[in-house]
Amino acid sequence: YNVLEDPQVHSTGVIHFFRRAFNGETVHVPATYYDPARSGQVGRARWLESIFSPVKDEKGEVYEVAILFTDITDLKLAQEKVSQSHLQLKT
Repeated sequence: YNVLEDPQVHSTGVIHFFRRAFNGETVHVPATYYDPARSGQVGRARWLESIFSPVKDEKGEVYEVAILFTDITDLKLAQEKVSQSHLQLKT
């Protein structure tokens, strides 16, 4: 599995953040919905926020990107329930 070849990385626009990280910038990736099944993988669909950090060699050149994921699925589901409750109250 190569994350840079994952179609969801491209369709969600996350590839743009990877490019920035590979150019040497640490970037915050806003909440993105990721469903492994759409990429032929196994796992639960999740909402993820991420930080992409370039890892540099002794010459200062980026040779990989470290990724920190935060699973915010439960937060998103709670926000959705609150939003639905507000709509019901308005009705």
